[in-house]
Amino acid sequence: MSEATAPRAVVVAGGWSNAGTALSIVLGQPALWVLGSLAFLGRGGIILLSVPIWTLPTPVGLTTTLGPDAFDRGGLSARFLGAVGVPLLLALLLAIALGLIVSAVVEVISYERFLADPESVELRGGRERSSISRRQRVRLVLDLTLLQAALLVPLGVGVAAVIARMVAVVRLEQFLPSSLQLPLVVRVVAGAAAPLSVLLVTLVVCELLYASTSRELLAARFDTRRPSAASTDHTDTSASLGTVAVGVARTVATGTAAWSVTLPVLAASIWAITVAWNGVRDSFLGPGVLDDPGSMMEAGVVALLFVSLWTVVLLLIGFSTALRGALWTTRSLS
Repeated sequence: MSEATAPRAVVVAGGWSNAGTALSIVLGQPALWVLGSLAFLGRGGIILLSVPIWTLPTPVGLTTTLGPDAFDRGGLSARFLGAVGVPLLLALLLAIALGLIVSAVVEVISYERFLADPESVELRGGRERSSISRRQRVRLVLDLTLLQAALLVPLGVGVAAVIARMVAVVRLEQFLPSSLQLPLVVRVVAGAAAPLSVLLVTLVVCELLYASTSRELLAARFDTRRPSAASTDHTDTSASLGTVAVGVARTVATGTAAWSVTLPVLAASIWAITVAWNGVRDSFLGPGVLDDPGSMMEAGVVALLFVSLWTVVLLLIGFSTALRGALWTTRSLS
């Protein structure tokens, strides 16, 4: 093996070993699954899991619910925006802030539980984690919350663009359907494919930035950083560039591995919830359900099964979230 290929082989072997350690630690601590579920919900996962059970309202339904003067020719009326829109916006901002704080608290607890696991000793190279005071813990949670809030700005712009495009497509499809064979949701997603693609890329980039930066903050506070390379000789430009290239490659590889775990779980979860919800809806909306005690009992059992499925799905997502965080933690420690 040449000198050029030897470091790459070590990196690859170390990467697989670290991934195995991360998986072993997460499997051995079900509490991390629950923490992962809380982090997922705090970052807006509750909305994602609720999408399959949403029904797009019609203009008549919106007018009936919000009142006849809620709309004018330009869309939502000034009266509605002033009386209802502003309070709803403030409530939304408060919910986002609370979600980010919960997510930051979970990050700190999960990181501590990971470091406390005996299997992490080798990753830490024998370095002992430092205990932090309550004040330092609060500061760390605040830093992580602000970091998440900063990265929400480009995501918010992307979401706003997607919503604006979807609203335009819905209006067009309601008055001039492009297809009567495809469901409205499919047509809306197809019509908003461009902003959705941009939003997905933005989400991946923000995830990479948050995962790597948050782990640096956590490692600095708990004093688990890898030995600094500041003392090494930087006169060898090729060696320095090689180190940077390896670091970038490891970051991209970690992000790819993390998303390869998360995306299939999310896709399968949303599909399962969608199929199950269709069954629940058919059970409750079937003819004579309210008049037949047997049908009512059957519908109740179906609803209970749906809640159980939703809970299992949330736990699986929590596991994938915990594993994704563990992969990034091993990346920062090794």
